[in-house]
Amino acid sequence: MAPPPGLLFIRAGLLLLAARTTTTGDVGLLLFAVAKQDQDALLPKHSFSKPPVSPFGKQNPYNHTMTYRPLGKTGLRVSTLSYGAWLTFSSNSNQIETIEKAKEILTACVKSGINFFDNAESYGSFHGESELIMGEALRQMTEEDELVTRQELVLTTKLFNVRGDGINNKGLSRKHILEGMQGSLQRLQLSYIDVVYAHRFDPTTPLEETVRAFNYLLDHGKALYWGTSEWTSEQIRNAVRIAEKLNLVGPIVEQPLYNLVNRDRVELEYLPLLQNSNNGFDGIGLGLTTYSPLAEGILAGRYLKANGKAPENSRGVYKDRLLERKEELALAEKLNPLAESLGVTLAQLILAWTMQNPFVSSVIMGASRVEQVSDNVKAVELAQTLFAPLPSSTKSKKPKVENLKEKIEAIAKEFGFSLGVDKIQAMVKDAFVSHRGELL
Repeated sequence: MAPPPGLLFIRAGLLLLAARTTTTGDVGLLLFAVAKQDQDALLPKHSFSKPPVSPFGKQNPYNHTMTYRPLGKTGLRVSTLSYGAWLTFSSNSNQIETIEKAKEILTACVKSGINFFDNAESYGSFHGESELIMGEALRQMTEEDELVTRQELVLTTKLFNVRGDGINNKGLSRKHILEGMQGSLQRLQLSYIDVVYAHRFDPTTPLEETVRAFNYLLDHGKALYWGTSEWTSEQIRNAVRIAEKLNLVGPIVEQPLYNLVNRDRVELEYLPLLQNSNNGFDGIGLGLTTYSPLAEGILAGRYLKANGKAPENSRGVYKDRLLERKEELALAEKLNPLAESLGVTLAQLILAWTMQNPFVSSVIMGASRVEQVSDNVKAVELAQTLFAPLPSSTKSKKPKVENLKEKIEAIAKEFGFSLGVDKIQAMVKDAFVSHRGELL
């Protein structure tokens, strides 16, 4: 790529001036400076080429209490709580309509220690809108705040274009993966993405083609890691097998739905994959970045007094089906007094319950207001205090509740939300009783 014409003109003038007024050694230094100027001009605007003064490291100027976990078995550290742009960076969702509002939310996240940010090419009221908003907001933030550095942010997106029209403008073919990645990078104003996910499994594309295409992105510096979202354990395992056979890199992280009312996939189906292979499992040390921890706001207690109707400013995605989720609403109502007795909000309690799962690398939250970010981040400390074993010494800043995890899950079970193993046992018992009755 040729330097911009303006730079060529400046360079010619500088070289002419150098030839007239400087020594040979000075000309060498000047040539180096001009070459460096050309190189910098070709970099994306927020490649973050500033000294890595970090709000996440030892200096911690914001004095946050965020904790960090490895993303699966990689060396990448991600905040236990992360921010997702689904339905929030969209001009049609009555959430965040301006770049300034997006900057406020993202700045609050960074100051709270959040370093993991989730997006997708299909998020927003039109294709790529959410990436456009986040990309411009981050660009402005890096120019205005020296603490916001590319080195410390873990930026992710997802490819599949689930809402895409046309024959090839979606899916996980090599064509769409390469073109989709290029589009996402342009909208986010980045030279690379930290993690790129396969947003869904594509049964119409050979899995080997998909694995090779994602490795192409890794080999060419477009992405550092790749993962999956809403894949079955068998689909993930097959991708890993193909990668191993071809001496390629397999998926290192999965992004599933996980909350108190949706536990089976994470706690049962994925469990063997989450283990490391040296633990006696055929595992791969898969990381998890889980979404919808509050079940679209229901487990945050947002609809406790809604009388079956969603508030006017709520997300439209569940306005029409709120009445269909009576059991979840009843569960939230039953759990709310427990949260109040602990001096926390229901949202904080549920987020803390989600984070206490050691296999979860990061819990993705949504927030449309700065206050929501501040309130939700408090759950990080609660996950360490409320769910930790009772210490031998009672000297603790906050009371620790014995068997709180079990108490919460027992309440959920009352409303039919339990692990599949419980459901299977109940089905087997019913079948046995029924069969025995037929024999008698």
